[in-house]
Amino acid sequence: MKAIKYHPSFTGRLRNAEHYDLYNVIDKHLESLEEKPAALLPAWNAFRKAFAKEDLLYKDYQRQEDTRAVRIACFERKNAYMALKKLIEAATYSHLPGVKTAGRKLMNILKNYDRFYDVPMNEASALGVNLAQDLKLPQYAAALEQLPGVTEALTYFIRINEYFIERYTLRAVNVEEKRNLGNLHRARLSTDAAFQSLVLTVNVLYLTNESLPTPDPAQGARLSELITFVNSYLRQHKEILMRRNPKYHLSPDAENQLSVSPST
Repeated sequence: MKAIKYHPSFTGRLRNAEHYDLYNVIDKHLESLEEKPAALLPAWNAFRKAFAKEDLLYKDYQRQEDTRAVRIACFERKNAYMALKKLIEAATYSHLPGVKTAGRKLMNILKNYDRFYDVPMNEASALGVNLAQDLKLPQYAAALEQLPGVTEALTYFIRINEYFIERYTLRAVNVEEKRNLGNLHRARLSTDAAFQSLVLTVNVLYLTNESLPTPDPAQGARLSELITFVNSYLRQHKEILMRRNPKYHLSPDAENQLSVSPST
């Protein structure tokens, strides 16, 4: 008798991408079948529901768009801060007395924010807001006007700091939403459990049909094809594990013991 040979301890060894690929291909294959036994649908739907959660978490894990956006904004903000600082610092070396005086006046403010470049990202946001507020005080307006490019650099720094705060806040909200969904490891375990039930259902349906006095040849053929496909794809991933780790090896007898059947 044919049976799908599967055990969750095997899929637990797969990397996230491999785990996702295994179940994604099997799910797509099931979806492509024109006729599926009605008794198979509840187990397949339960598997699809569990895998949908893994799919969501895995794709988010791969993209990590929020984290990348925060890091890019942080990098741009540091550059904007350094551009502003260098422009003001350069003015302190000017041969023009008025420019030099204005530069020194503004540098005295920047000295209060020397930690900006090294503090944690969220703390830098508050420092950035305070720095901008200090530089825009009325008593420094004349000094800003005397230094070419500083007003524009300050305007850009304020804009990128505000953008960073928006991205950082959005990430915090999204992280909380993902925390409510759970984590990828637990989602994988749920998918494994749902797939094990699906495998058991397929094996039972095939065995039951073959045990009938007059087996249904069409159903037998469909289930046989499905069993062959799933076993072939499981074997591909077992071979991946064996190539990666020579200590991982399944003898024919051991592989047969992994078969999920009504007796296990």
